[in-house]
Amino acid sequence: MPIGMTAAPNASKPLRIVGPTTDEPCDVCGGPTFERNCKVICLRCGYTRDCSDP
Repeated sequence: MPIGMTAAPNASKPLRIVGPTTDEPCDVCGGPTFERNCKVICLRCGYTRDCSDP
């Protein structure tokens, strides 16, 4: 395991949104999403879609 990384994320801390949120719902669960480095990430289920995906 790389130095500085934990085995499991701390579930008591809320996710910090790094990119702007989108108006587009998640393709899998319909939850809210945000953009980060050409990726759209779901805040509810964690599904990730790349900008090169159709």
